[in-house]
Amino acid sequence: MDPWLEIAIRVGATIVIALVARFIIRRAIRKAMMTSSLRRLRRQANQDMDGAATKAGGKKHKDRAVTIMAASGASPEERATNRADTLSRWLCLLVDWVIGVVVVLTVMNECGLNLAPLLTSAGIGGVIFGIGAQSMIKDLIAGMYMVLEGQYGVGDVIDVGAVRGSVQEIGTRVTRLQSVDGEVWYVRNGEISTLGNRSQGWVTSTVEIPVLSGRDPAKVLATLHQVADELDADPVWHDQLLRPPTVVGLTSADPMKMVFTMKVSTPQQSPVEFELRARALTALAQ
Repeated sequence: MDPWLEIAIRVGATIVIALVARFIIRRAIRKAMMTSSLRRLRRQANQDMDGAATKAGGKKHKDRAVTIMAASGASPEERATNRADTLSRWLCLLVDWVIGVVVVLTVMNECGLNLAPLLTSAGIGGVIFGIGAQSMIKDLIAGMYMVLEGQYGVGDVIDVGAVRGSVQEIGTRVTRLQSVDGEVWYVRNGEISTLGNRSQGWVTSTVEIPVLSGRDPAKVLATLHQVADELDADPVWHDQLLRPPTVVGLTSADPMKMVFTMKVSTPQQSPVEFELRARALTALAQ
């Protein structure tokens, strides 16, 4: 047999084996990431519901909180899919690089090229590249750990220092956020030291109602209790409340005004507090 034909057959077989191995490994990674992500996120969702139920207090409010938490936001399956997509993309990229390098070296060896000088040069180049790419490696590892730990996912609203926005994409180096005004931010994963997630668990918002001094505090409190009951009875807002709004009471006062405080608990950041404030001010004005 022609030596070149024999070399071509071996090279072709190497490429075919590499492609088959790549397909099997990528599929296994995807399945493993999906299973792990779904198990972790379901456990986290159960913890969030238990915390909301404890916060709600009372058998009636606990059942209501569990129901609303279960129906709010993305399901564990959707969050697991997003998380598995991100992790799979990173791991598959690593697999592609490893398989690609192995195939190239194997083909070069089959063609009779001396790999010793090349490997020596590659070793020196790898050291130089590693020194220059420390920040890139830091971003990659930090992003992978944040996704592995379930700190945030695509669609979550997060605070990263001075930046707040919805997560559009989690890349290997940067996380892309879009703020409420439409501005797109790119945050390096390795630079995220403090992160707040507004889409996990439940949120308790404090609503302050200013009232001019001189009014009867008892009448103001009675009006606020009535507003809280009416908001909770409204079917538009009922399913966004873990429990009826709470009237804390008169929290501060000065010669010019008094400040009354109310609290509202929701499964996620929502416009309920704005509606409660508007209703309270309207009722007091009337």
